[in-house]
This record gives sequence, structure tokens and C-alpha cells, in this order.
Amino acid sequence: MTQIAKKYFFIIITTVIASQISVGIYQTAFKISGGVIAFFLLLYLFDNLDIIFVGFQVGVSVFILRFLVFYFNNGHLLNSIINCIPSAFFYIIYAIIFYYFLKKDLLDNKFKGFSLLFFADAFSNMSEISFRYILNLIDLEWNIIFILFLAAFLRTIVIYLVLLSIKYYKILLIRKEKLNRYKNLVILSSELMSELYWMEKNKNNMENVMSTAYNLHRNIKNKNNKNEWATTSLNIAKEIHEIKKNNNLILNELKKITEHNINSDNIHFGEIIEILKFRFDNKLEKKDINLKFNCNIENDFIVKKDYYILCVFRNFINNAIESFTNKNEGEIKFNCFEKNNNYVFKIIDNGSGIKKENIDLIFSAGFSTKIDYDTGNVNRGLGLSITQEIINDIYKGEIIVKTEYTKGTTFKIKIPKTRLEVNK
Repeated sequence: MTQIAKKYFFIIITTVIASQISVGIYQTAFKISGGVIAFFLLLYLFDNLDIIFVGFQVGVSVFILRFLVFYFNNGHLLNSIINCIPSAFFYIIYAIIFYYFLKKDLLDNKFKGFSLLFFADAFSNMSEISFRYILNLIDLEWNIIFILFLAAFLRTIVIYLVLLSIKYYKILLIRKEKLNRYKNLVILSSELMSELYWMEKNKNNMENVMSTAYNLHRNIKNKNNKNEWATTSLNIAKEIHEIKKNNNLILNELKKITEHNINSDNIHFGEIIEILKFRFDNKLEKKDINLKFNCNIENDFIVKKDYYILCVFRNFINNAIESFTNKNEGEIKFNCFEKNNNYVFKIIDNGSGIKKENIDLIFSAGFSTKIDYDTGNVNRGLGLSITQEIINDIYKGEIIVKTEYTKGTTFKIKIPKTRLEVNK
């Protein structure tokens, strides 16, 4: 059973059970149930649902259960169908209203949100009770309508209080998670600072060795101090050995720090997208470039080696931004979707594109076409090279490039789902 099928099944079962917790009105077949509370909350909490389809499924399921109960108690087939079939219409109509009006921003405008919730409940109830009236199953009296609206109002209060509770509970969880990440970041920073100290010290040692080596070269060239050549060259070899040893120690320590603190495997893909949006907001403000994220992934998932995939996307988006060399406006699209047990990502820009003679070189270490002619600085050209190694070696994926010079470039990345998802 797929994840989406499990969601449908859970919504149907939960709503059907909750619908049996009900209060009848004046001994009629019309009942006010708690099913709508469960139905709304599950639709609100679950993503990527066919709302109208699941509303139809829930309506049919509620009808079947109530029909069986009614038929068992009364023994009349046609009478049982007529009395129970209006129940299905409530959930179908409610699902239609939810699809068109009840969006995820209900809590942004409290009065509007509460009013929409009340309208959905009351209108669905009125539709059901009107249908019962047409079938001569109930007398449409003012006191029944009053109770119906009162029930809708009370259920709306319950739903809204639950929504507020969920919202503030999520806020508390997010704050706790941010605090933990901040603590980890402080620890990581302190550990990195100690390694930076040794790197700085090693840098000074390298400068000294280079100076000694240059002086030795000058003495050899001028045939000065011949008796010191052997000793000086031996000292240079010793210093280089010490530098190499220190570099290895620093490298090993950095690996330990990053493996322990960075590859946490606890970040969801949705958070990766949010981090990317935050990362590039300020950078794109300086240019008139619109970055659009369109992710059609069925279920949010925890990412394996999250910092690696973040590095991949960052490099590709950076590359797209830098492609706008001769124009300051354009568009970058980041699309993602699932296909044949793969996650597919596309970074599409309408920048300067890549020349044909350079396409085979863009993933080579050191290759770069990006030069700042004002400062003379050249991009070191490691971004795409590292990116390809991460995709190929760590995620066992592939990169496909499509480009047209002066028109733009599309990078398509395919990664097997099993290589990117953390197994739950």
C-alpha cells in the first residue's frame, strides 16, 4: 500500500468511527456527529490529497456503516437506504467547500478563518437536512435549524481551538529544534576555530619554509655558503614533513567534526528548500532575478547526508545566478518531482548558457569561465566538479546538461529514492 493510499485509508476509518459519536435531533434520522471535526483536521494536516475524491470515499463509507446499523435494527432495505444516503452528501459537500475555500492560512486572519469554518459546517448540514426534507424524512422546523447552527458553531470552536493548539505546539517544537541546532552550531564553531588556529600556524610555517627554500635557491645559484646547502635542504625536508603531518591531523579532525555534527540525517527535504530560499533571498535582491521553487514530491522525507545535497543545490543555483553576466534580470526555476523510483531535480535558467566547446569541460576541476574583470579574480571552478562527484559517488545519481548559448541552461539531476531517503 502506498503512502497516499495509507492516508486515504486512515482518514476514512477515523472519520467513520468519529461519525458514530453523534447526537440525534428529536428522534429523527438526522444526527449531529463528531465526524466533521476528525474529517477537517485530517484534511488540514495531510498534504497532497485529492480532497473531493477522499470526501466522496468518506461519504460512501459513512453511508455504508450507518446503513448496516439501521438495517440491522429495522430490517427494511429500502427504508434503510433512504434514511442513510443523505449522510454521504454532508462529507461530499464539505470536501468541495474545503477544496475551494479552506486553505492552509486559516489562522492568519482569525475572523475570516472562523467564519469560513462555520460556513462549511453549517452549509453542509443545511444541504443534508434539506435533502432529508425533500425525502420526507424530517420536518424542517426553526428549532431544528437553530440546533443545527448551534452545533456548527460549537464544532467550529472545537476545530479552531485544536488548530491553535497545533500551531503553538509546532512553534514550541520549532523553537526547541532551533535551540538544539544553535547549540550544535556553537559547538561546531568552537571546534572549527581550534582547527583554524592550527591551519593559521601551518600557514606561517609554510611561509617560513618557502622563504628558506628561496634563500637556498639563491645561494646555490650564486654558489654561496656551500657548506650549509645540505643542512638547509635537510631542514626544509623536516619542516615540510611537519607541515604534512599537521595537515593530516587537521584533515582527520575536520572529518571527525563534520561527520559527527553535520551528517545528522534529521532534516526533511522541505527544510532543505526553506534553507535554500533563505540562503538566496539576499543575494537575489541585488539582481532582478526571480527564483521559483516548484516541488511536486508526494511525501516529505528525511534526507540522507543532508549537507551534501544542500551543497549540490547551492552550487547549481549559484552557477545559475552567475550565468547572468551580461544582464541583470531573468528567472531561475527549481523543479522537483518523483519518477520511476527516482527523485528528479531541474535547475533551469535563462542566463548566458554554455558554449558548445565548453560543455565537456564544465565538470573539470579548475575550469571556469567566470572572471571578474574589475578585480582580476577568477572563480576557482570547483563547484560543478565537486557537485558531480557528490552526485555520482555519494548518491549514485546522474547529471544531464542541456544548454543553448545566450539562451540558458538546464541541469537535470536524477537520484535513486533509496539513496536520498532515510529509511524510517
